[in-house]
Amino acid sequence: MKIIRQVGKTIFRLYIISILLLVPFIAASADIPFLSGRVTDNAEILSEGMRKTLTERLKSHEEITGNQIAILTIPTLGGAGIEEYATSVFEAWKLGRKGNDNGVLVIVVPNDRRMRIEVGYGLEGTLTDLVAGRIIRNIMAPRFKANDFDGGIEEAVKAITDTLEGKEAPDTGSSDTKTGKSSGFGPGFGIDEPDLPLIQRQCEEIAPKIDRTPEAETLAAQAIMTTDKFAKHAVVQRETFAVGGITKGSGMIAPNMGTMLAFIYTDADIGAKPLLQALKQATRRTFNRVVVDGDMSTNDIALCTATGEAGKVNSAEFSPALEECCRSLAKQIATDGEGATKLLEVTVKGAQKEEAAAKVARTIIESPLVKTAVYGEDPNWGRVIAAAGRAGVDFDPNAVSLWISDENMRYPLVKSGVIIADLKKAKEAMHGRKVIFILDLGAGNEEATAWGCDLTERYVEINGRYTT
Repeated sequence: MKIIRQVGKTIFRLYIISILLLVPFIAASADIPFLSGRVTDNAEILSEGMRKTLTERLKSHEEITGNQIAILTIPTLGGAGIEEYATSVFEAWKLGRKGNDNGVLVIVVPNDRRMRIEVGYGLEGTLTDLVAGRIIRNIMAPRFKANDFDGGIEEAVKAITDTLEGKEAPDTGSSDTKTGKSSGFGPGFGIDEPDLPLIQRQCEEIAPKIDRTPEAETLAAQAIMTTDKFAKHAVVQRETFAVGGITKGSGMIAPNMGTMLAFIYTDADIGAKPLLQALKQATRRTFNRVVVDGDMSTNDIALCTATGEAGKVNSAEFSPALEECCRSLAKQIATDGEGATKLLEVTVKGAQKEEAAAKVARTIIESPLVKTAVYGEDPNWGRVIAAAGRAGVDFDPNAVSLWISDENMRYPLVKSGVIIADLKKAKEAMHGRKVIFILDLGAGNEEATAWGCDLTERYVEINGRYTT
């Protein structure tokens, strides 16, 4: 089946490319706008006046920058995937421009309320960092909902061209790390759609009140709380720089960040690429290893801002500090899980790969049986081993060892596959606010830690009446 699907995808790409490559010959005298960086409105969603306006804007942009931008609207994908379609069209368009990578292709599918921006290699860093990720969310989506295709596409084109022409970042939710200017994009969560004009007015009201004090940080951490019981913030101080952050999260938390917001900041001077790499690694090892209830949300974000005021810092020194800060914030989220009475920490050692250890740790953390056993202070070693066994990681159960700890004392439950638990002592280790399981798979040298909490009646009370 895989071979058949791959052949099908290849045939589809070749079909699209062959059609588009024939366009210059079929329309040599018809001046097809698609191939000249103008507008092709196959879906017929734009007014005649807007087509002319966009065409003039794109012509002007090409004269200024040399970059070609094409807009293609199609009524429907007809069952094709947007990713596959966009890739095929962009490759054909690039061939029509003799392989020129300096171009942007905007594909709009109005019936599906979808938009795809294909960026040439030469522009990718500039455009995607500042615009592409926010155009759909902050400009296209609300306009399309109101069937204002003229306004939505016009604003999207302005956002793209302004950015590529070096003008101030448009109102798409991006920020310029050099100027410090922000368009006011706000992350969100909950059951309501965002009121963007209201958010803009609030940002304008708050801007003059921004301060740089410990009290201001606490107020900011409190402002993003929902069902959180306490404000969450952390700071890691190094000799030449610092990393700090605030976060929000209590429920609907699962491995892939979950319903959480994290705003991290540093005075280190570090490039955008190493900063992104460090943040991705820190997120993978911290926020993505927190489970409160196993549910994930569409509304989660982790942002890191570097002011550069402390001077140059190398990645080897910066990454551990960032990870330490994120770890503190992640553990606070787990501690404050909705209805939780105990923090649960699971460290898996002796794995062949770090990701394998993380997979086992996450599976144990999210197990309802393990979580309820922790709440009831029941040192049920069988539930921990059973959860590890269904994680999809190969290991020999006869080589497994398991301990329980309250951070001060550690008691063995299983040693090399043999049960040796002293249940009375093990139960004593569960009386406090933190319960730790250490699992050694005996299969390698890699390890990983995940964090969660117990599952209580209070969680059901909070979420059983969330909207009413």
